[in-house]
Amino acid sequence: MRSIVIDPNICNGLPTIEGTRITAQTVLEFLSAGDSIDDILTYYPSLERDDVLACLTYSARLLKHHFTVQMTGQVTGQVTGQVTGQVTGQVTGQVTGQVTGQAVA
Repeated sequence: MRSIVIDPNICNGLPTIEGTRITAQTVLEFLSAGDSIDDILTYYPSLERDDVLACLTYSARLLKHHFTVQMTGQVTGQVTGQVTGQVTGQVTGQVTGQVTGQAVA
C-alpha cells in the first residue's frame, strides 16, 4: 500500500497518493458522491484498492485531531442562520445556512 504524502511541489502541497498526482481529496470526493472503490479504480487505473483505503485511513486520522481556525481581518454585515454548538470569541460577518459544531475564534 502506498502512503499519503504531502510535498509542497506536488499539487500545491495537498495530500496525494505517493508516486501520483492524485489527491486524497479527489478520491474522497468520489466516494462521498456515491462512487464505489471499483468505480475509482476504473477512473484511475494506476491506483489499487489499498490506495483508496489509504485515503480513508488518512481522513480518519485527521478527524481524531481538534483544529482551531483563526481568521484575521474585519468583516461586517448581518449574521443570519442557525448555530448549533459552542462559539467562543467574537463573530462578525454574514453567515447564511446552518453551522453545526464548535468554532473557536
